[in-house]
Amino acid sequence: MQKLFLSLLLLLSTFHFSVAQEEVSEDIYCYEISNDDQQRITGNTYTYWYASGHMNGYTNAQQAKAFAESFRQLSEVCGLKFIRVSSASQARLKYYFVPRSGMQIPGTNPPLYALGLHWSNGETWINSTRDVGLLSNPDSPIPIELIKHETMHEWNIQHSTDKSCTMGPSATNPYFCPADVLILQSIFGPPSKIFYPKDKGIVGARVRAGLEKHEELLAKRQLELDKRPRADEPRITLLSRRLLENIDDLIKDSELWWKLNERWRGVPFAHYYQGN
Repeated sequence: MQKLFLSLLLLLSTFHFSVAQEEVSEDIYCYEISNDDQQRITGNTYTYWYASGHMNGYTNAQQAKAFAESFRQLSEVCGLKFIRVSSASQARLKYYFVPRSGMQIPGTNPPLYALGLHWSNGETWINSTRDVGLLSNPDSPIPIELIKHETMHEWNIQHSTDKSCTMGPSATNPYFCPADVLILQSIFGPPSKIFYPKDKGIVGARVRAGLEKHEELLAKRQLELDKRPRADEPRITLLSRRLLENIDDLIKDSELWWKLNERWRGVPFAHYYQGN
């Protein structure tokens, strides 16, 4: 199986803030207005607090999970630590849920409204009434990515032109990109242990599943071949077709895995295959 695997693998006034812009097409755009506020970094441990509430389509429990997962992902790739506290006065990072009417981007005419907005006093405002499809798709990456994106603005991390990055022009990509991780590590240092890039891990899991399916189909096909001349020839044809389709999927996923592996090569503490 290893040989087969190796053969196939070939992001107002005195305030600094950023906003995820109201949808004007099918995408969710992020728009940033900023000034030259001093960075508010006084250590790698951040206390956080969020008000009772949630995004449209979520429950309080689902929103709490989104916060926890966002901070887990940030801590996984660099030296950040997060501690939840019981009051806003104790927190460096504060999150509030604000209805759409309170999320207008200053100076926009016609008005545009934010999905998320970060202020230099450590506050992030999250649109509580805009429908981003969470009721029908509770596993959407939007809540987690929005929290990560706006939180990263706390450290004056600006937008990227790379659409695959958390700090890219839309808050919908579900994974960090290498540039996100490199800038976080430049500020907070490396994580405590090696991490496996999520995008690469998902594709890697597909490759492993494809390899298992290949062995299974191969074994079933061989069982039918061994029955000849009384074999079920239509079933052999069907299994052969499924084998070819699976091999085609394996090749595509393996090529994508290698591209992702090369993309992450050299990022400190990111796990990647170094080859022979």
